[in-house]
Amino acid sequence: GGVSIVARSGAPAAALHTIQRELQAIDPNVSLLRPRLVGDQIDTVLMPQRFGTRLFTIFSSIALVIAAWQAAVLAELRPIYVLPAPLTVFGSLSDLAVDGEFWDAVTLTMTRAVIGFALAVAIGTLIGAAVARFLPLRAAIGSLITGLQTMPSIMWFPFAILLFQISESAIMFVVVIGAAPSVANGLISGIDYVPRTWLRVGKVLGMTGVSKYRHLILPAL
Repeated sequence: GGVSIVARSGAPAAALHTIQRELQAIDPNVSLLRPRLVGDQIDTVLMPQRFGTRLFTIFSSIALVIAAWQAAVLAELRPIYVLPAPLTVFGSLSDLAVDGEFWDAVTLTMTRAVIGFALAVAIGTLIGAAVARFLPLRAAIGSLITGLQTMPSIMWFPFAILLFQISESAIMFVVVIGAAPSVANGLISGIDYVPRTWLRVGKVLGMTGVSKYRHLILPAL
């Protein structure tokens, strides 16, 4: 049904709207405050936005971006071959969509993304679990993982080409090296916030090694 906030009768409307703005800053999916009188109190119920309202917000944002794009084209901020008009781009895209090579390229890209991110999750999970488990390893490479996470993936292309030439392996290397540190850091942070009480309970139940990660730590994340 919603989240209820109760204010005493006679509370200024400005205070209620201030609460509303602050809560919407935290969760945009909260609509206008709907006060109703309950005894001598005002029960202010925060109702979730309707599906139609959310769709309107999404499409309005897209329309605003396209309008700004068209305004930049009309203002000639960049040459037309650098920044073409939206209708030109959408027209070219529709022409490409009827070409079989376009969908072959989309399929290839999605395949690379799925395989690359699957490898990144596997490698990042193993590294993150090891770093969180062994303090000397964290001291040795913990900051290195954070540094790798902050590096843009495009910086790895020259190194990947030197290692693998221009090949599928080079592309896969860039995808993995760009995503694995984020997975590892996320896992490390998640493990750090697992309640110590749960870890002690797991120890009492005999959970150690892989069993502890499989049945206690990973589900807790």
